[in-house]
Amino acid sequence: MLLKRNRPDTKDIDHIWRDGRFLNSNVFTFKYLKTENTLSKIAFIAPKSVCRGAIGRNTLRRKGYRALRGLFPLPKGILGAFIFKKNETDFDKIQHEIKELLNKIN
Repeated sequence: MLLKRNRPDTKDIDHIWRDGRFLNSNVFTFKYLKTENTLSKIAFIAPKSVCRGAIGRNTLRRKGYRALRGLFPLPKGILGAFIFKKNETDFDKIQHEIKELLNKIN
């Protein structure tokens, strides 16, 4: 799990939904905004349409955060949320998709 300061709060998520851009991949939709802030804040969201049980959704979120931790340092000034499209169990594929989407921004 990322530190609290590296995760957006609900006000930030609302701002992303309202004004953000999006990128798509096979596993994720990435909604993001570029800000002048030097600290990046990124969240992972697993909707019920992907996995009905809370245990499965929390597992997906944890895999996302663990994959993101391996890609530090993050690009500066990104406020974003990765939304899972499907229940992906392969950790390497999740990490690869995150890396590709973050490279598309820069």
